[in-house]
Amino acid sequence: MSSFSVSSGPALLLILLAAFCPQGLAAATLPCSTCHLLVSSLRTVLTSALVQNMYKSLKQTECEYEGMPHAYCKGLCEFVYLDEYTAAVRSLFVADQFCPRAGFCVHPVYTPDEDARFAARVLRDRPPPVSHSRTGQAGKKLRFVVFSDVHVDYGYTEGRRVDCPIGLCCRADSPVANAGEEAAGKFGHVGYCDIPEATFDAFVDLLSDPNGLFDRPDFVVYLGDTPGHDVYNQSAATHPRGLQHLIDRIANLSTSIGSFYPILGNHEGFPCDQFDPSGDSSRILEKASELFRPWLTQESYKEFRAHGQYSQLHPHTRLRVLGLNPFVSLSTNRHLWGDPSDPMHSVFVIHEQSGE
Repeated sequence: MSSFSVSSGPALLLILLAAFCPQGLAAATLPCSTCHLLVSSLRTVLTSALVQNMYKSLKQTECEYEGMPHAYCKGLCEFVYLDEYTAAVRSLFVADQFCPRAGFCVHPVYTPDEDARFAARVLRDRPPPVSHSRTGQAGKKLRFVVFSDVHVDYGYTEGRRVDCPIGLCCRADSPVANAGEEAAGKFGHVGYCDIPEATFDAFVDLLSDPNGLFDRPDFVVYLGDTPGHDVYNQSAATHPRGLQHLIDRIANLSTSIGSFYPILGNHEGFPCDQFDPSGDSSRILEKASELFRPWLTQESYKEFRAHGQYSQLHPHTRLRVLGLNPFVSLSTNRHLWGDPSDPMHSVFVIHEQSGE
């Protein structure tokens, strides 16, 4: 299914600008203040309740036309498409960014940076490589476990079909498997299904089982993506459930796993992938920071609470763990479309911390 495109927005603005200069935009002498007025007005129109409802209705019609169930389409429009649309419009139609780049204003000045030049500047004072010899007395070895993308589905239902129209199956809203059809098992199914709660719990139990797959790890790293893929069925209230469950289970293993270093994944955003560095994303960090707090130092907790990232030394070692905010470099995060310039300074955090 096609996702939101804002190509019609800039096109509409160009039509308005062209009205001021029929000979072509290259010859336009549109005052900076007029560009600001047009951009601000268009932003207001595109985010009005009337246009948003029209957009939502069109997307739901498109979804159902493609054969998707009504409830599925309604959920996508309510919890995903509308938020993505609004985020994209508010990100792209910022007069202080749009008008200088279009050549109608002199200030502020935006200078694009090439990736290679930027990387060379950041890394120019990096410390020289250190050779690690394997001869002589061996140093302390650290054992650790890294896991991610658990995507626990609290609607997983054993006995449901493993293939279904919407691409996410094995759920209560999936068809019941008939005789001869492959059905969802107790612990999941490889394919179009997320894992059930029982599978995740069994994995966590392995971390503390002395006879299991792992020796006692010195630390565990979790790279995020706890919620299931049923984005059409999630709300701001139910969305954090998986992360809460994860932390509750890990907390019970505090004497078995050493340290725990969690970060957020793109599915921790609500809607999925969306995070506004300069706006209303504090609720995401507020909830996650309190859940992660038992495992972070006070300094790391404050940094994560403010920016969704942290830096922390592993106890009794020189190992530094950097937990970064994935949303600030995510191309599908509509909040960055207007200005994707490292809004929380994650690259510079890496640069500064790598020198310590």
